[in-house]
Amino acid sequence: MFLSLVTAALSLVVGGCGTTNTSLQVADTPGAQFTAKYRAGAHSGSVTTITPTGSPATVLEMPGRGLTCDVSKLDPAAQLTVEIRQASRAVYRAEAPAGTKGIRVWHTAGGWQQETY
Repeated sequence: MFLSLVTAALSLVVGGCGTTNTSLQVADTPGAQFTAKYRAGAHSGSVTTITPTGSPATVLEMPGRGLTCDVSKLDPAAQLTVEIRQASRAVYRAEAPAGTKGIRVWHTAGGWQQETY
């Protein structure tokens, strides 16, 4: 419920009309706490929540395509899958496997990039 309210609030704050929205979804180890720090144009911030059981959770949705995000795990033993979606379809998928602290994902002129740390 909390995640739904945060996602709705972010969509209202940074949503735009007539642009392609980019969303960040996170899934995998149920109950794993993580923080997603993001930047898209003039908008930036962070969201701390947990991965739900079952379907991936949409953590945030931003207008446009220039999203940069850093998703860090509280517990390095957890595994996270980060998916970038545009116009309701997956355009990039990255994993932060067990034993890592997190993953950074960003978009450049050449496409999506990632760094696991």
